[in-house]
Amino acid sequence: MKRSNRLILLLGIVFAIAAFVLVFVTLNSRAGPPGGSPEPVAQVDVVVAREAIPLGTAISDENVEVQTRDVGDPVLVGAVRSLADVEGQAVRRDIAAGSVLTREAFSTQTTAENETVMRALPAGMRAMAVQVDQVTGVGTLIQPGDRVDVIMAISDTDAKFPIVTIVPEAEREEVDVITKLDDGLYNGTTVKALVQNVQVLGTLLPPPPEETNQQAEPEQTQDPEQPTDENEQGTALTGQQQIVIIAVTAQQSELIRFTQLDGNLSLVLRSTEDEEAPPDETTGITLATLYDEHGVLKPQLFELDPITR
Repeated sequence: MKRSNRLILLLGIVFAIAAFVLVFVTLNSRAGPPGGSPEPVAQVDVVVAREAIPLGTAISDENVEVQTRDVGDPVLVGAVRSLADVEGQAVRRDIAAGSVLTREAFSTQTTAENETVMRALPAGMRAMAVQVDQVTGVGTLIQPGDRVDVIMAISDTDAKFPIVTIVPEAEREEVDVITKLDDGLYNGTTVKALVQNVQVLGTLLPPPPEETNQQAEPEQTQDPEQPTDENEQGTALTGQQQIVIIAVTAQQSELIRFTQLDGNLSLVLRSTEDEEAPPDETTGITLATLYDEHGVLKPQLFELDPITR
């Protein structure tokens, strides 16, 4: 075979291969990828922390923002979708910057863990436990991150704080100590806002009561004709106890411990916006201050006209 014929044959083979490749590419481009065009990934709005959010901080547009994330992201389980859903609410644990806010961050906790308490405890502060009930603890609704005041109440029913007076007739200033008044005219109750604006680090509720093998007494049925009291539909006092762990200074811990031993205390719930609020000046309350400063009227005796028959 001549050299020119071989060249023509080689060129023909090359053109045939090129044509085959061109046809194959054209057909594939028209048919598209298997299964058709890929569907766009679904996305959803979530609330993300702009910065680190400490325990007890109220949520606002200053510390969070709304971002768009893929629905399939496992981090979005239980995520908060709208700022309006949580605005003004306090977080019940520390939130790292860039983290997606979840419902768990606002959930009610019934068990305080050592790691959680220690992480939230500021430097130089002490963690102290206070036991309250439904009346002295705002219905046992206090949660981690809340801010509370500690109210002291002491009623001198056991003469631990005797009245001390100076005898004016004595040549020397002798001290006359009265340990008890039998006439009942002495009121030894005193109340004071002892510690203000402390943060709650954790709470503990007692375990549920154990079930017994005793048969429960049959419930009494209500007579349908007997009118019901609407107040009976509300929450009743059940004796529920709660242990609240608060962050205090060394001096505050001494004040609270004294009250625990020789008096009783209550916790008063404050607004989440009171973190930087200065302490209020209070006078404290005794029976005398009620009469002298708050307009409470003193009881008075008066004689009744004799009844004539």
